[in-house]
Amino acid sequence: MNRKIFLWSLEIGSPFLLVALWWAVTALVLPVHAPTYALFFPDPIRIFQQFGRDFFGAEGLAIYGPTLWRFLLAYTATAVAGIGLGLFLGTHRMWLVAFGPVLTFFRALPGVALLPIIALFLGYGDTAKVVFMVVVVIWPILLNTIDGVRGIDPTLLESARMYRIEGRERLLRVIIPAALPQMFAGLRIALAVVLIVSILSELIGANSGIGYYLIDAQSRFDLPQIWAGVLLIGVIGYSMNLVFAYAESRALAWHRGAKASALQ
Repeated sequence: MNRKIFLWSLEIGSPFLLVALWWAVTALVLPVHAPTYALFFPDPIRIFQQFGRDFFGAEGLAIYGPTLWRFLLAYTATAVAGIGLGLFLGTHRMWLVAFGPVLTFFRALPGVALLPIIALFLGYGDTAKVVFMVVVVIWPILLNTIDGVRGIDPTLLESARMYRIEGRERLLRVIIPAALPQMFAGLRIALAVVLIVSILSELIGANSGIGYYLIDAQSRFDLPQIWAGVLLIGVIGYSMNLVFAYAESRALAWHRGAKASALQ
C-alpha cells in the first residue's frame, strides 16, 4: 500500500516539479543571464493564462473541436481497416504471401510523399486529411494484427478444429481473443501517431484546428499562444492515453487472469 501511495505521489508530483523548474528557469535565470532566450520561453503563468483564455468555453471548442473530430474519424477508420485487413491476411497465408511485397513497398513510403497525390484528388478538405491520416497510421494496427494472428499457438487452432469450431465461430471465439493483445498494442501505437498526424495535416491548407491555431500564432510571433497550443496537445494526448489504458485493462482482464493461472 505504501508503495502504491509513493508511486501515485510521483505520478502526481512530477508535473508540478516540472512546472516549478520551468518557472525558475524562465522567471529567474533567463531574464538575467540570457534575456534573448527569455523571449522564446515565457514563464508558465503566462502560458496557463493564455491556455485559459483560448481553450475554455465555446471559443476553445471551436479551436480543438475540428481536430478531435478528424482524429475520431481517422482513428475509427484506421482501426476498422487495419484490424479487418490484418485478420484477413493473417488467416489466409496465400494472400499474405501474394501481397507481402506490396505492403512492404507502401509501408516504406513516407506518408508526406503521398500528401500531394491525395491533395490532387481530394483537395485540402477534411476528407483529404482523414484519408492522409489513415494511410499513414494504418501500419502499426495492420502489422500487429497480422503478427497476432500468425503467432497463435497451433495447438489452440488444432483444438478448435477438433471441436468443429470453424468459420465465423472460430474467428470470433478463438482467433480474435488470442490476437487481441497484439491488436491493442497496434491500437496504442496508432493512438499517439494519429494525433500527431492530425496536427501536422492542419499545418497545410487548413483554416481550423489546433495546427491552424499554431500556424496563426507563429505568423504573429505569439510565443505564449504557441506554448499554450503545445500544452493543449499534451493534455489531449495524456487524456486519450488514460481512456485507452482503461479500455485496454477492461478488454484484456481475462488475458491477464489466464496468464496468472498458467504461471501457478
